[in-house]
Amino acid sequence: MKRPLLLCLVTTAIALAIWLGMPQAGDPPAAAGARTEAPSAAPRLDSPGTPTRAPLATASNGRATAVAAVVGRVLDALGQPLPECEVAFLALPDERPFAPAAPAPPVATTRTEADGRFRLQVPIAEPGAVVLRHRDFPPHVAKHGVEVAAGATLDLGEITLFSQPGLQVLVRSSSGGAVGEAVVTAVPALQDIGLPTTIHALRERTAVTDATGQAVLYGVLPGPYIVRVEAATFATHERNHLQPDHPPRAPRLEVTLQPGSVIRGRVLAPPDKDPGRVFLHAEPVSGGVVLRDQMRANGDFRITGALPGRYRVCAESSRLGPASIEVDVPSNTVVTLALGAGLELRGVVRDHATGAPVAGARVVAEPDDGWPLVRAGETVRPEATTDGNGEFTISGLPAGRFAVTASSQWFVPTRLAPVAAGGDPIEIRLQPGLSLTGRVRLDGRPVANARVRAMSWGSEAPAFALWRAALTADADDRSTTTDPDGSFTLAGVPTDGQRLVVVAEGCTLWFSDPLHGGIGQSLDLGTIALRPGASLDGVASAHATVCLQARSAHALSLTATADSRGRFAFHGLPAGEYELFYHSAEGLRTGPASPMLAAERTVVTLDEGERKTIALKH
Repeated sequence: MKRPLLLCLVTTAIALAIWLGMPQAGDPPAAAGARTEAPSAAPRLDSPGTPTRAPLATASNGRATAVAAVVGRVLDALGQPLPECEVAFLALPDERPFAPAAPAPPVATTRTEADGRFRLQVPIAEPGAVVLRHRDFPPHVAKHGVEVAAGATLDLGEITLFSQPGLQVLVRSSSGGAVGEAVVTAVPALQDIGLPTTIHALRERTAVTDATGQAVLYGVLPGPYIVRVEAATFATHERNHLQPDHPPRAPRLEVTLQPGSVIRGRVLAPPDKDPGRVFLHAEPVSGGVVLRDQMRANGDFRITGALPGRYRVCAESSRLGPASIEVDVPSNTVVTLALGAGLELRGVVRDHATGAPVAGARVVAEPDDGWPLVRAGETVRPEATTDGNGEFTISGLPAGRFAVTASSQWFVPTRLAPVAAGGDPIEIRLQPGLSLTGRVRLDGRPVANARVRAMSWGSEAPAFALWRAALTADADDRSTTTDPDGSFTLAGVPTDGQRLVVVAEGCTLWFSDPLHGGIGQSLDLGTIALRPGASLDGVASAHATVCLQARSAHALSLTATADSRGRFAFHGLPAGEYELFYHSAEGLRTGPASPMLAAERTVVTLDEGERKTIALKH
């Protein structure tokens, strides 16, 4: 009797294991390429508990609240898990020419567990970048352009960090003694313009010297740097440094500091004027290291690290005009800088048809020469909002000509010809445009949080226009999102040359016929029926560029980058026939003289809502 009983127990255990491995009712489907054996919130290795699914956050009314998350696993170059690595989500700033460019703090952060896994809750449908930061490794942008829908989880797979030897800096005084507590900063001399401004500051490395005057900067990427050394009672020192790629040992720099002086002063603003943020910099008249400081709340500033000589001290305000003065160093004189009020651009915004004032309209002034307006160390877009009489005043402008753009929720954005700051008041007339309404459905069910966008179409081919709708943004495009019942209202749409594009998670892109109507006319588009999107995932070589080229009309042509295991995925594809191939990362690294290694083209046919997995071969 023992053998049948033992056989029964073994059979029951196997059946239970298979049942636990199957998707249960109510469980979200696994993302393409996701490791289903990993829990959504992995426990630490020293936890005796059993991994379980993390429940959704619960709102105060007791109902589950949808969240968005990014998961993955961080390894070192030897394939070992990397614990305590900071994972941060950085919101991408508006990348238009005149958008604010000041680096923003992380929106959300977490740290990897002992097994290298992480789960980061991110803002819903907000574009951003996932960045990894660790003391011993250079900063790494794991994924740029992340945008996760409500209730969805994006799996980045395995991410490998590669170390660098770093940089040793020895700081001494002119008398030969070691200088402790000196701040050493290495700033890249060149920036990758392909990355947002928010990410640029991540490559800076900083350390403080110990009692022996030594500091070690970890994770310094190869390339040119400006190494800056600052210490109390010493003159600030800068020197150029070229960091080699994987040197046998960390390079060593020796820096000698000279005695320094302090430039003290105060910034004054016109009565009833808020200067905002004020940056100060002192530049040697004969050339040399530029010193910087920021105005305190009481208007004082203190610029340290100046060598003997003559300096030009400048104050830049984010809201008022600049001021400058020349001083001799060393000096006990307190420098006074008076900011100018700047010029004003005044006017009124009216309804083009009725002449009635438009309240709450946004008016933006952009320099006519095409260069952004930089004040107090940041790129700014001077703007104002119209009052109840439709009037606006943009103050603190420098002399010059500005292109003025006015926009409102119910009107078509209008751009006025360049006007001179400080001139006569201007009048801007806005056209009401079209007002669009509709309801978005999938299999008869309302689709909430779908992005509805009216965009200029022109004579573009459908595939290119759809790609542009998904990946680009235009300041003049009008967009909104659907309500929980799938309905939307979009006003201020230009009366001609527009199409409506709807983007929703798990669905193919939908676009309307060209829209036509009269000024102020309302159009009901009725029910917009979305179709389920197809998914295609598979395996190529590690870090390969996978290309998906459509062979049928209205389908997208896309690319994706495989992870360290060669896994890739495409989602929301229209039904149709595609050609699939890839360029291997090894071929790209061999240089332009060597051809890229391309896989054989594979033809794939996808039906509506189908999910297909394929392995690509060389």
